[in-house]
Amino acid sequence: MSYKIFFAMKEIEIKAKIEEDISKKIIENNGIFLREVFQEDIYFEHPCKDFKKSDEALRLRKEENNFILTFKGKREEGKVKKREEIETKVEETIIEILERLGFKRMCIVRKKRKEFSLGNVKIFIDDVENLGKFIEIEGSEEEIFKIIKILGIKEYIKETYLELIMKQTLAQH
Repeated sequence: MSYKIFFAMKEIEIKAKIEEDISKKIIENNGIFLREVFQEDIYFEHPCKDFKKSDEALRLRKEENNFILTFKGKREEGKVKKREEIETKVEETIIEILERLGFKRMCIVRKKRKEFSLGNVKIFIDDVENLGKFIEIEGSEEEIFKIIKILGIKEYIKETYLELIMKQTLAQH
């Protein structure tokens, strides 16, 4: 039996809504296509703490037969989205453990993701169920702003997919 792979890092990213797939533009600028994958992200509510108020999140990502549990810390002020991110590889039984501890499934985000690298930057093109297409760019703040200029991205958002889905759900009711 193998045990967890654990990562603690600072996530630094920009996200933008896009109308068309800009994969070709990424490749034309020396980007490297890595893979395409379907991801299902289950977000949990804490039994004693309001993650919305604390600006935190607990997410279980399913990718093929792999499961990664991620804690996302409070966002820092600034032009880009920055927050602590702690991840560990887990088994699917973590769902039962979390639910027995009082955590409740709050929302599921499903997306098809294309992954690219461009130097030290990771670029993701996501087709998010019920939300549309987005690009996420992760790296240093300086590198991110170079890439958005190269790709011609003028406007970006700081909201998470979870926040966008919750906002959309509220607007429909």
